[in-house]
This record gives sequence, C-alpha cells and structure tokens, in this order.
Amino acid sequence: MDETRVQVLNEPGKSAQSQSYMWVQKGGPSDKLGVLFNYKPSRSTATADSLLQNYQGALMSDGYAPYRIVAATRGLTHLCCWAHARRKFMEAKKAQPKGKTGKADMAITQVAKLYAIERQEKDSDAAARHRVRQDIKSADPHGCPCSHSSADCTNSQIVTISLWAAKIAA
Repeated sequence: MDETRVQVLNEPGKSAQSQSYMWVQKGGPSDKLGVLFNYKPSRSTATADSLLQNYQGALMSDGYAPYRIVAATRGLTHLCCWAHARRKFMEAKKAQPKGKTGKADMAITQVAKLYAIERQEKDSDAAARHRVRQDIKSADPHGCPCSHSSADCTNSQIVTISLWAAKIAA
C-alpha cells in the first residue's frame, strides 16, 4: 500500500494549492491479484485505517507511521519496502567522501543481494518464498543489510533494523 500526493483543483473546502492523496492497494488471491485506487483528502492514520477496515493478512508499505499503527492495532503483519529503505542508504552514500567505501555502500550491496534472491524466487509459490526467506534468517539471525552493532549504525540503518523483523516474517 502506498499513497501519492495529487493536487485537485476546485475541491470543496480546500485551496487549489493544497495536497490530497491517491492511495494504491494491491492484493487478492494469488491467481486474481487486483489494484485498487482510492482518493482521500488526507494522509492520516484514520484514512489508512478506513482503507484497511476489513483487511486481514500482511501489509507491505514504506516506513510511514500510520501504516505501522494500523498494522499493530488491526493485527496485520507489517512488511516493509526495501526500495524505500534502499533510497535512504543511497542518500547516505551521497554524503560519503568521494572515493571512500562506507556503511551505506555495504548496506546497498546487501540489499542488492536480497533483490537478487527475490528475483530468483519471483515465480515460486508463497510457501517456497517463505522457506527461502526463513533460510536467510537462519543463516544470519540479524540478516539485515548493515552492521550488527547499533552504535555503528546510521539513522537509516537503525530504521531498517527495526523494520527488518517484519520483512523476514513473510
């Protein structure tokens, strides 16, 4: 699930410069996946909660707090998006001194390895993908794309570590 800003002209009660949101949800049975677009004037927890009102299962999203709150209150498994996490490491890499390899590079390399595994398993059924992910977890219980010492982690790595458990549960 993700939301994208949209500007709607002549929306009742809002100025033409204000932001509204198009929420995108993908799901359904594996043989009949669908995509649902919802327009909402707000990006609030209440909006996310209403969109997931009758939903049960896993919710994949970025690290936006309302998704975590709704997943926790509704008993959903919250899966975190590696593309969003990787983006933060790419930003950190830009701040590194030129010609130096740093922690951001190491994290990006590890995320690339996870992407390779996901590509390899993309045609596998859900049970097979789950087994592969659990094998990764068994091989390295920390399994996250960064150092294991929180004292050595950047802010983006700390966020990634805190969300990693949700991803490997899938």
